[in-house]
Amino acid sequence: MGTTGDLARVDHPGWLELRLNRPAKLNALSPDLLFSLAAELGTVAGAHVVVLTGSGEKAFSAGFDLDVLRALGAAAHDGDPLGTAVAALSSCPVPTIAALHGYCWGAAVELVTACDIRIATGDSSIAIPANRLGSLYRPRGIDALARRFGPTVVSELIVIGTRYNARTALDRGVISAVVEDPAGYLDSLAATLAPPAPGLHARFLREWVAAASDDREAVLARWEAVREASVAARVIPATGSQS
Repeated sequence: MGTTGDLARVDHPGWLELRLNRPAKLNALSPDLLFSLAAELGTVAGAHVVVLTGSGEKAFSAGFDLDVLRALGAAAHDGDPLGTAVAALSSCPVPTIAALHGYCWGAAVELVTACDIRIATGDSSIAIPANRLGSLYRPRGIDALARRFGPTVVSELIVIGTRYNARTALDRGVISAVVEDPAGYLDSLAATLAPPAPGLHARFLREWVAAASDDREAVLARWEAVREASVAARVIPATGSQS
């Protein structure tokens, strides 16, 4: 395991784990942690999938570190650390999975929204307590949540301040599965992924979701050209193998 500041990197067969590593602070997000995460996402060669998770038993992450905000004020956002990490997840060359447990609150929700898939253990809770803090949430974060999950989820999480448990998050489509053995699930998943197709599919879907409706035809045309080139170079597996 390698550690860069408050971020731990663990290489597993077929998948890379990037672990928010501030368990004493419920893995609260600091600028240094977010910039380290963005840097590590640029060095994922050899992994079939990248998994973002948190250290300790209590939390994936409790959100942006309020002690940092109290100490630095607006300067805590210099260089846009959250936006930088979100952009790095959105441009990762392989699929990204957020593996949640315990608290996933505030800015951590935006971070996992940038991942392709979210799984969670049964003790997970998802909330954005901006109302309780009397602060307006980032418009870009609201836009990302609305594009991924729709306005109803945004209204519940941000306007009303609803706290989702794992079952509600599954019902709302915020997570795709409740998994009590994340490591086993991820080992099995990584073994089924044959690069480069999963990474290309993930990048296409991210681009399609981000595009305005009027621009999606151009996105489809561009990726059809990529697919045609891939088909031309493809080697069909031997008879008896599964596609």
